[in-house]
Amino acid sequence: MNEQTLQDRPEDQKISDFPEEIERQEIPKTQENPEIRENPETSDRQDTSEQQEEPDTGEVKPVSKLKRWRPYLIWLLIGLAFAVFVMVNRGIFKTTDGKVIIRTISDGLTISGMVLVCVGVLILVAQKGAFDALRFSFGSLVTLFRKDADQVGKYRSYSDYKKKKGEKEGIRTSVLVLPGACLALLGILFTGLYYL
Repeated sequence: MNEQTLQDRPEDQKISDFPEEIERQEIPKTQENPEIRENPETSDRQDTSEQQEEPDTGEVKPVSKLKRWRPYLIWLLIGLAFAVFVMVNRGIFKTTDGKVIIRTISDGLTISGMVLVCVGVLILVAQKGAFDALRFSFGSLVTLFRKDADQVGKYRSYSDYKKKKGEKEGIRTSVLVLPGACLALLGILFTGLYYL
């Protein structure tokens, strides 16, 4: 049978009266046909051939180590840049006295380290819910002064807000705290050198 005669027939006649013709037709797998499910073993053969994974030999790739430590290194560099900024503002390049230079290095490292640690702890406290009531109250207050207050308000109650907030994942605060602690410890070591 040719395609023109199949197209002229009603839909129910195509399916019930001519099953051999339907088997030959290619039905697109789109959102219009939600009944058709793709078989994961047969579909997307081209994608799976490109993404074949090597067998796990138990070795840790060096790239994955670098990826894991990259945020820590970035925040360490940011902390060092802030320490250099503090040292320059304290006049490290204007003096030749060894004790003043050591004290300036100590100040820069300690200040930048403590800033990173404090920001990390503040984010951790906020993620644990210390400021949720304040944030919900402020958001509710802002929606009261809008014209479309009924449509704008996302949460009906504080418990709805807490449930929705609990579903969200927070950032890792160790990314800030660990480099900050290292910088602060270096600052404390330079403080010890200053008093020797």
